[in-house]
Amino acid sequence: MAETGKKKRIMVVDDDEDVTDVLAWTLVEDGYDVTTAHDGEGVVDKLRSEEYVLLIVDLCMPRKGGLDVIREVRAGNLPVKICVITGYLDSESLSAIKTLKADMAFSKPFSPSDLLRRLKELEASSPD
Repeated sequence: MAETGKKKRIMVVDDDEDVTDVLAWTLVEDGYDVTTAHDGEGVVDKLRSEEYVLLIVDLCMPRKGGLDVIREVRAGNLPVKICVITGYLDSESLSAIKTLKADMAFSKPFSPSDLLRRLKELEASSPD
């Protein structure tokens, strides 16, 4: 996957364990190293301490939501792409996602294979 043979690391954050389980399985099967979390607490610290290429984050979660996580990631200039997944993709959420410069957004439910295809397109369009 990566030039050195090292797996690219992705963090998946969603309070729905079924979503994190399915995405983690899909991404691992495709050769990624995946870390999961079920709320936004501690996510930014983890992103600072280890190298991740992508953060997949739900907007609505207990304790710390996705928008707060994205704000912290962008404020910290962390070099990670961001994919938002949410069951509530209304015009207000979409506006916030665009303002915070998330790289893509998916409305639940979605097909894991569609998400994987779009992630690969995002990866291919990104300069290394």
